[in-house]
Amino acid sequence: MNQTRLIQALEAPPARQGQAPRVTRVNPQKQLELLACDWPLIDELAAFAFALDRVVERPTRIAPPGSRALALNARNAHPYARAFMIDHEFAHIHNPLVGSLHVTLLRTSHACARGLLADAAHRRFTARSETSG
Repeated sequence: MNQTRLIQALEAPPARQGQAPRVTRVNPQKQLELLACDWPLIDELAAFAFALDRVVERPTRIAPPGSRALALNARNAHPYARAFMIDHEFAHIHNPLVGSLHVTLLRTSHACARGLLADAAHRRFTARSETSG
């Protein structure tokens, strides 16, 4: 998925099809069914997400052990303070075999994600234009 389509998808996420998966009732919550069946796709998603400007990978403080948090470093976190789940974590990818991506979709984090993606797309386009021109 290219960055423009990803940003558009964030603007109007599709409605859930079917029932939500069963999960445990205690934190950290664990998904019990509907697990990822295409782990290379999860790896591709993670590579894309962790390559975004200002995004750093950290161990999550919310999800089960082995899950990977998407966070902003402290220098870049201030404008998006209300978007974080905990500390500077705004999303996480659950550990194998689950593979689900959890993102807080409040307007503030929605704007944070759109801003990060738009900024990353702009930087890549500008870098390509400067090297090809």
